[in-house]
Amino acid sequence: SHDILTIGNKRMKHEQETQSDNPQLVLHGIAGSRGISIGKVLLVYSSTGGIPQYEIDDADIDDELERFKAAVGMAIKAIDLILSGKKDSAGAVAESEANHHAVLESHRLMLQDPDFHERVASLAHISHQNIEWIVHLAIKELTDKLGAARSEYLRERISDLQDIERRLLNQLLGRELPDLKNLGSDKILVCDDLLPSDAICMDKRHVLGVAMDHGGKTSHTAILTRAFEIPSVL
Repeated sequence: SHDILTIGNKRMKHEQETQSDNPQLVLHGIAGSRGISIGKVLLVYSSTGGIPQYEIDDADIDDELERFKAAVGMAIKAIDLILSGKKDSAGAVAESEANHHAVLESHRLMLQDPDFHERVASLAHISHQNIEWIVHLAIKELTDKLGAARSEYLRERISDLQDIERRLLNQLLGRELPDLKNLGSDKILVCDDLLPSDAICMDKRHVLGVAMDHGGKTSHTAILTRAFEIPSVL
C-alpha cells in the first residue's frame, strides 16, 4: 500500500478506498505548509500519559512546591541547552533560527512567570493535591481561557501551554520526551498534535511531511514547518 500526504485548503477528512486491491488512505486538510510528500508514516504519540492524583497532608505542601521549583529549573535548563545549540560562535542567533528561538524563549518566560508560580502555590494550599495534578490544573485554567478567546492567534497558543505542561510533568514523573532527533530514514510524521519543541528538535533531514489532527495556520508548529519548508496538513 501507499502512504500519501495531500496538502490542500479543505477541512481534514478521511477516505478509505476499499474496492481496490491496493487501498489508499487519503488525508485532505488545511495547509500549514504547502507541498506534497509520499513516504512511510511514523505515528507520534505526544500525550503526557496518565497524571496521578492523590491528597497530601499540610506538612507535605512545601515539599511538593520544592519539587515543582526543581522541575521548572530542569525544564529551563533543557530549553537553554536547545537554545545554545542554535547560536553561532559569537552567541548570535541566525536569521533562519529566529522563529525557533522565539518559541523557546516564550516557553522559558512562561516557566519563569511569577503569576504562574503563585497560582500553582495557591492551588496546592487550597486543594491539598500532589504537585503533578496541581500543574495540570494550573495549565488547564490557562488553556480554558485561551480556548474561549475570539482571537485564533490566542487559541493557537494552547499548544505552547501543553508543551510546557508535558515538559514539567515529564520532569516530575521521570518520563522521557519523544525522541525525534534521530529518525534514521525518511518519514511522514502523523500525530494528534506535534508540539512546538518537538518540531524544533526533530530530525529535519528525514521529515518529509507532517499531518496533525489539531492546530491552525497561526500555530507555532505550522509556522515552524513553513520555516523548515516541510509540507504539513492540519
